[in-house]
Amino acid sequence: MIERFWARPPRRIARAATAIGLVALTTPFVALLHRLLPEPDLAVAYLPTVMLIAVLAGGAAAFGASIIAFVAYDFLFVLPYFTLTVSDPEEWANLLVFLAVAIATGQLAGIARARALQATRNEREAGTQFRLVRALTESDAASGLRAAAQIIVDETETPAVVIRLGRGNEVGVGAPDLLSRLSNPEVVRDAAILGRADADSPSGRWVRPRRQRLGRQQEAAVERFARVRIPTGEEDGWIVLGPVHPGLGDPNTQRLLVTAAALIGTALRRDRLVREANEAAVLREGDRLRGSMLNAVSHDLRTPLASIIASAESLLQTDVDWSTQDQEEFLRGIATEGRRLARMVDHLLDYSRVESGALRLAPAWIGPDDLVLDVIQRLKPILGGHPIVADIPPEVDAAFVDEIALGEAIANLIENAASHTPAGTNILVRVRRPDAALEIVVEDDGPGIPLTALPTIFEPFNRTGGSPRARTGGLGLAIARGIVEAHGGSIHAGNRRGGGAQFTITLVQRPVPSPLPDQVHAR
Repeated sequence: MIERFWARPPRRIARAATAIGLVALTTPFVALLHRLLPEPDLAVAYLPTVMLIAVLAGGAAAFGASIIAFVAYDFLFVLPYFTLTVSDPEEWANLLVFLAVAIATGQLAGIARARALQATRNEREAGTQFRLVRALTESDAASGLRAAAQIIVDETETPAVVIRLGRGNEVGVGAPDLLSRLSNPEVVRDAAILGRADADSPSGRWVRPRRQRLGRQQEAAVERFARVRIPTGEEDGWIVLGPVHPGLGDPNTQRLLVTAAALIGTALRRDRLVREANEAAVLREGDRLRGSMLNAVSHDLRTPLASIIASAESLLQTDVDWSTQDQEEFLRGIATEGRRLARMVDHLLDYSRVESGALRLAPAWIGPDDLVLDVIQRLKPILGGHPIVADIPPEVDAAFVDEIALGEAIANLIENAASHTPAGTNILVRVRRPDAALEIVVEDDGPGIPLTALPTIFEPFNRTGGSPRARTGGLGLAIARGIVEAHGGSIHAGNRRGGGAQFTITLVQRPVPSPLPDQVHAR
């Protein structure tokens, strides 16, 4: 109650009543002292009362209380009694000194009270602004606006607040019936507006929008609600609140509403700028990737196309009598390079699905041995002189994965190893199931990965080593990472202790059911 009294001082009539009442309550105490101690000047007994009035009601009330105490003491306790005349000149001096001291004391106490009140207001405003800024920056836009609306409800003691940001985009806090009324566009249009500040009203003032003559029922409805403009830089938003109560006329409350609207507008503009910056960054990255893709594709397609064209033109030459063996060699070359082109196109399509989020997995229980051995069997025709060794213990349990997608990731790792190692070197594929996880490791006997290339090894169009035999167009490792992450797993690259590159796929696995579903392949 005392805090409320400090934060919201009484109006003029209440201040005057406070001053008169406290002086009247003090007078019997002064009369008792005057009866017990007739000699001393007891006017100073009113000074504590004047200071109390200054603390409670301000300097103006304290000044009035000083005059009232001066007159009361003269009328009741200075000879001749019950008159305003003073027979002793010394009493005049005492009374005037008392009046001066009372006024000075009251004014000093009033100044201290005003400063204390201002400090309290500043602290409260700073705390409210901090809460608003934190609410608008530490969460998503909708949650931040809802938290800001709740803060406005708490600080202004208004039953309902709606933050409107254009048609159909609003957040409200309060009773549902009030929120439905505040969401009515006609209510928003006809609500009182907190106008701009001027010399007479530094915080602004509530003004009624111009309108045609309204009926009595409409007029009453209009006066119940108010709004504050949110400067967003685009379509104006509004803080709509109500029902209107006398507290909204307080300059501090109006300043809080203006500050809240400004902070909300700043947060919305910041979010828009961040969104635009992110979109611009995405566009720049897209342009960079498109440029890299065009460069990579044009470079990688040129070699097989040139080989296919050269072989086809050779077969079409009529002036050369090619043997059957030569013709078969040309046809095998065309078929090989055609498969290479098809593989590049497949990688481009796979990468586009991974990047766009269109990759859809269909996991099922499958034996890891079947998965790895099927991949190895499929790659044998295109890996030529690279023996592939599979190390899969018989006790490895089934895994819950997408067979096609994960097989593609393993195939990309094997192709990458074949592309960056000399012909005839081994490629090792190991499978383990440590601690409810599936671990697939692809190792080679090549020169390994430069340490400077490890941080970007999975980036698209990365050509670490610059192998001319690369079959994936610089997308194989990027696709493998996307597929593994779509499974909720991770993939890491490194170098073997004895030399060569090592790629490790780790997938968290659920417990194997018993009995296994029918779709699990038998070894």
